[in-house]
Amino acid sequence: MNNCDPSLVKLKANFLGPKAENSGWLERNINSIFSKWCDWRRNRFPQDENSISENDKSLSEFKKFQQYIYDCQNELSFRFEKEIPKYSPRYMGHMVSEISLPALFGHLIALIHNPNNSSFSASKIGLTIEQEAINDLGHMIGFTSQATGHFTSGGTVANIEGLWRARYRLDHNLSFGAFLANERDQNISFFNSAQMGLNEFEELKDKYNVSDENFKKYSFVINGPYQTYEIYKDIFKVNYRGPIVLVPCHKHYSWKKAISLLGFGDDSLWSIELDETGHISMNHLKLQIEIARKEKRPILCVVSVAGTTEIGMVDPIDKVQDLLDKYKSEGIHIWHHVDAAYGGMYISILRGGQGTMTNSLSPKVMDALSSISRVESVTLDPHKLAMVPYACGAIVVKDESHYHISKFKAPYLKESSENLGKWNSTLEGSRAATGACATWMISKSLGLDQEGIGNVLSLGIQGKNQLENLFKARIPSVQLISNSDTNIVCFNLAEEGDSISQANLKTQSLFDYIYNSEYYSVSQTTLTNDNYGVFLNDHISKWNGVNDEEGLLLIRMVIMNPFLVSKENKIDYLDEFITLVESSLAVN
Repeated sequence: MNNCDPSLVKLKANFLGPKAENSGWLERNINSIFSKWCDWRRNRFPQDENSISENDKSLSEFKKFQQYIYDCQNELSFRFEKEIPKYSPRYMGHMVSEISLPALFGHLIALIHNPNNSSFSASKIGLTIEQEAINDLGHMIGFTSQATGHFTSGGTVANIEGLWRARYRLDHNLSFGAFLANERDQNISFFNSAQMGLNEFEELKDKYNVSDENFKKYSFVINGPYQTYEIYKDIFKVNYRGPIVLVPCHKHYSWKKAISLLGFGDDSLWSIELDETGHISMNHLKLQIEIARKEKRPILCVVSVAGTTEIGMVDPIDKVQDLLDKYKSEGIHIWHHVDAAYGGMYISILRGGQGTMTNSLSPKVMDALSSISRVESVTLDPHKLAMVPYACGAIVVKDESHYHISKFKAPYLKESSENLGKWNSTLEGSRAATGACATWMISKSLGLDQEGIGNVLSLGIQGKNQLENLFKARIPSVQLISNSDTNIVCFNLAEEGDSISQANLKTQSLFDYIYNSEYYSVSQTTLTNDNYGVFLNDHISKWNGVNDEEGLLLIRMVIMNPFLVSKENKIDYLDEFITLVESSLAVN
């Protein structure tokens, strides 16, 4: 009998398993959770009488309605048995997989206690757990000071939260600069005012003995774009057109939502081209910053992506921050937000242990992930690679000074002395504690380091590498997207000289074949000329293809199930998948 690899014992204790192998332990733990919940209710106020009597429970109508509830429950369970089996190693479609049991337990405990993390008076324990979980995420990121943030419903809201905080900083800079120019006769330029550093901002406030109230009348958030245009034109002699956000072309769609919601207009979203490797182009980023400087457009923030949702790329965050640091030395401070909703958890591979798993990441990816600790704000999605239940995102900033936002008061809610009630500085008012508790459980049990969740993620990259090697060895017409930094495999079918339109027909046919087989789940995406430019042309050149359509269709596979490459499996899922692709090509 072969013993399990010692490094995987911890992993196997954390999951139910594709065949519910840990079902007995799961049932005992869930029974324990509900038993403790019931005992807590019985014992919390011993002087109180029962509200539901034994006589009530013996009534036929009572039992009839309980049976009806049970029938509804059974119907719901039956319907969900037809849900997509995302727990299975056969599922490689999107960024979702097996749920970790500790995370499930944490989610469930918070769910039944039902705290509302809007206020300390509605969530005494939930908010405390949230701050501890944020501290753990901040420690994983590498923030040296006290990390601050909160959990959200997902990466979209977390990205908006980061942009909101960057706007707060920019708005204060501009309104304070207008105050200095108009009421203190200071010769300060519009662009330099916008990109003022936090230390300089505080030093000037102390020098002139002013508070935020003294210059809020110059705020573009308070006045709106039309009145602000007149104010800034009069003071700075500029035609104010609003701030800009610099984002790479492979950005998540949430950035367009954020721009729309904050009322900046499409013109404020400036795209940064990608280089031939599919990462943010440093040359084009610098060019866009210089154009903004010349045109006197305030830069709200620069966005880097750690784990693109399409093909899993990690931007060179270290190089982006190096460039921004150079501008900082010239007195131009630009907020740097990293959208690490997908790839941020890979930082765990760099934390703790003996460094034996870092070889699953390339040196450039390790440099990029290590540099996230240098930026202002970060989006994380534990409901992806941390394998906690939906919905769970987080916004994490390096310290309290970067968390500030315009606060909104409610007469029935009070702030706690511990600064835990964040209802007045979060986009969402009412917030569940489920995501925070699930992440807390993962951090405390499995661990946010390379021997914990990092081990799980390393297995995904191992599976990706095995799949790509099988494709290269057995199916020459599979054209792999090169240099994926994480666990995503993207490919299309194409023969020598095929046009994009011909490749798209072949790839669609293969996707339909896989879908109709019902044995494996994959997804699709399209790389467009507008967004992927030189990278797409470089990919097409591998088969001397002709670029005759706007976009290239890809089959997309997210390799994240921790049991996909388990040696105990009698089925080699990757080999079986390759055989399925081969059978499709034989038919077509």
